[in-house]
Amino acid sequence: GTVMEVHNLFFNTPARRRFLKKASTEFGQIVEQFSRVALANPRLHMVLRHNEKLVYELPAANDPLDRIRRFFGAEVADHLIAVSSESPLPGGSAIRLWGYVGEPALSRATRSHQFLFLNGRWIQDRSLQHALAEAYRGLLMVGRHPVCFLFLELPPALVDVNVHPNKSEVRFQDGQTLYRQLLKTL
Repeated sequence: GTVMEVHNLFFNTPARRRFLKKASTEFGQIVEQFSRVALANPRLHMVLRHNEKLVYELPAANDPLDRIRRFFGAEVADHLIAVSSESPLPGGSAIRLWGYVGEPALSRATRSHQFLFLNGRWIQDRSLQHALAEAYRGLLMVGRHPVCFLFLELPPALVDVNVHPNKSEVRFQDGQTLYRQLLKTL
């Protein structure tokens, strides 16, 4: 039941307006953020409108693969491999890693099709990206990157999200364990 609308965000603050790019560039970044949130939360019904035009209407789905298919098409979704692992932690909790990785033939020239989610939020982590590259070493040509949609679930106390203002870069308390788990899983 939450509706968010943004109109004339910087209408009375011209200093901010200087930093804005073209409207199409700014909207492209909005679509990118929308897709990240939609992929991380497939059980939410989400709608994106721009200038009163419907851009996306995504019904709630139980499987993230449905959302992946909506954003990237069958040519990506049909060539993904489901992966899953769980590592127990002291105290009864666990680190759970699950999601989908692309077949080697599905590789891309950039990392733009690599999506890592931590507890329902899109993140960037060089160590996990390196583990992903290591898992595909010898399977991909130089300069190619694997496609992935990986979901990581761990206790919030084991991660620091206050590394960067936009909260996409994180620091793990024990990054080596996650690195090894991702490498082993793939």
